[in-house]
Amino acid sequence: VVDFLAMQKIALIIFIFFVFQQKKCFAQFSKQIDSLYQLCNTMTSDSARVVALGKLADFYYIFKLDKKADSVLNKQLLVAELSNNNNLILEALFGDAILDVGITATSESFENTINFIQKGIDYARSINQYDFIAFFSNRMSDILRRRGLLDKALNNSVLALSTLQNVISDSVKALTYLSLGDIYEAKGESVDASSNYNNAYDIAVRLKSIPLQSMVHHHLSEMYKSLDDKGQATDELKKSLALNKASKYAEGLV
Repeated sequence: VVDFLAMQKIALIIFIFFVFQQKKCFAQFSKQIDSLYQLCNTMTSDSARVVALGKLADFYYIFKLDKKADSVLNKQLLVAELSNNNNLILEALFGDAILDVGITATSESFENTINFIQKGIDYARSINQYDFIAFFSNRMSDILRRRGLLDKALNNSVLALSTLQNVISDSVKALTYLSLGDIYEAKGESVDASSNYNNAYDIAVRLKSIPLQSMVHHHLSEMYKSLDDKGQATDELKKSLALNKASKYAEGLV
């Protein structure tokens, strides 16, 4: 009986702690939202408003408030479009907030995400920015893949691949091969996946980019894990860890 009462007391303490943490987290979230709202309303320059609205959308997506996030992204794009500044428009379309849309997002939110990314592809195409065409196509591909729409994802990766001869950034080229590798891995085609991962790694080595090399090791690890090859999966993670330690790349050690 004593043990049962003690367990009840521990359970109650854990529950109270959890509720307290939730309220604390929500309070912090509300404070950050209020701060960003004030920034959006007081900023006079278009570039500052675009940045602030992007951060606001990011917070909404993180807390699964997808409709509010979608609304903020559209407002951000409108501010950028009214500025008639191509760089601002690309920044609005190029932002990372949209990547926080989860696989459990509603169909409406998912469609809004797809339409927003398509705007990015169309706009990049209209100004002949091939790096952005490839980048947006990869982004579309990744979101479709996470949703399980592998054939549509592959089509977008092939589109990105078709632009590479005109793409300037080698990092974008590497990310294109990574994206394509992820689709083949999801389709269970490990030979094609490995080939694309190796292409990405070759570019990363040529660039001497530790973050990209580390990223490829992690993608290869996931592929071997899906093949139930735990030894090889672990080896890839060890390679990434050794690389990050040797180069003192702190983010890769997290």
